Amino acid sequence: MTKKKIVSIACLVLLFIIIKLPSVIEPVWVFDEGIYSAIGHFLLVHGNILYANAWDNKPPSIYYLFMVSRMFWGYSIVPLRIFLLLLEAGECALVYKLVRFWFPVSSWVYAATSVGILLLFFFFDGNIVNGEVLFMFFSIASLYISRKFEHTSLFLMLLAGLCMGIGISIKITAACDMAAFIAAFLMIAQTKALNKIVFYISGIITPLLLYGLYFLIQNHFGDYLNALLYSNKDYVAAYNTTSLIHINSFYIHIFFLFVSLAILYVIRKKFHPVMLFLIIWIIFACFSTLISARPYFHYLMQLALPVSLLSVVLWMKIKWKTFLFVFFLFLFSLYFYRNGAYFFTYASMQQKVASYWNTYSYLVGKQTENQYVSSFSIAQSISTYDLLSITAYINSLKKQSIFIWGDVPWLYATVKADPQCTFTSRYYIDSSLLPQTTECIIKHKPQIIVDQDGKNYAFLSSNDERYYMLSKNFPHLHLSIYIRR
Repeated sequence: MTKKKIVSIACLVLLFIIIKLPSVIEPVWVFDEGIYSAIGHFLLVHGNILYANAWDNKPPSIYYLFMVSRMFWGYSIVPLRIFLLLLEAGECALVYKLVRFWFPVSSWVYAATSVGILLLFFFFDGNIVNGEVLFMFFSIASLYISRKFEHTSLFLMLLAGLCMGIGISIKITAACDMAAFIAAFLMIAQTKALNKIVFYISGIITPLLLYGLYFLIQNHFGDYLNALLYSNKDYVAAYNTTSLIHINSFYIHIFFLFVSLAILYVIRKKFHPVMLFLIIWIIFACFSTLISARPYFHYLMQLALPVSLLSVVLWMKIKWKTFLFVFFLFLFSLYFYRNGAYFFTYASMQQKVASYWNTYSYLVGKQTENQYVSSFSIAQSISTYDLLSITAYINSLKKQSIFIWGDVPWLYATVKADPQCTFTSRYYIDSSLLPQTTECIIKHKPQIIVDQDGKNYAFLSSNDERYYMLSKNFPHLHLSIYIRR
């Protein structure tokens, strides 16, 4: 290994540590992580079954990951953040290897590519144990295994498909990466690709069928399909218009997806195969990222890998002015998408930088632990420090069962309480599910009810006040704790 290569790798490792270290020691605070942790706890208690005793609208693998973490390390998020760090390091290593395979260029180019990915990880919530960051490792692993495609053995194509299937079992949007890879294989290799694609698809469906068999045995196959497929339809439909044209944005996405692919097919011979592959990947990643019309940073994570890889190709194949034009055109397109401006607002960037600054201030002793923990908010007006205070109070009551009407699912994990009802957050309970939730409370009679925002919903109607009394009110948090009489 040359001295230049050693220096470039050392710089990359140093930058990786600087960017990732704060996220490892951050306390519990992210809403999604709270959902996963609560369900992971539910799955450990009395043999509860996913989607039956605890429901969420995502495929199963991420919940079982949190269940295993919960089994060995309790509700601490640190082991999962370390696991995430290792996955992201693996992603950078695989990208490094891919660029070396595609282009025999300077090691500084490989390092620069990985730096670009790390920066995107920083800006796109790469510090959160969420589906996008997790399945991206399996997408890039799938691509790396099948990188020689026409010369890849059928066994390796099966293995590549298995990696992609695991990614889809973490979050369904990984299916867009799958569709991109298959479309690219067909567009580049055409009929010569069919037998390899059959093995690739066989690998993809293997983990999904195994999960399906498990839930079929448990008599919850329909719930599994609902979480894997059907619930996403409602999620996408909830924000179904663009800001410029008030029609269903799903059909706009579909239209542009097929038009883009049709144009690419016609002019495919004008592109280097690698560039064609990455453009197709970006088209599908944009479709996946923008289809829900929700401005969540971690949705943009799916673009990190193909954009970084394509940046290297563009930089090498075209003039730098053209590269900058394409790059800023991409940002411009996102900016004017519905709510897209939120992705790049000064306030959101300032908040992200402030989070890192608070961590480093804590590490060098400029902030106390309470100040540091209080800087993280798990819900509106509720900091992580407040969460721990509420947890201590609930534990002092020495009650075993709890129901939370609110959006603080971390409480289920931190108080180590037995689950009572299917839903871990008020977020899921619309008017159609309110009777079911009320019936669940009447049936199971939880010893504690946590009411966020103090709105006293159905379970605290005049008919139920006989059974529950106010134990403690946290007026500054808009949260009340009721105990059963």
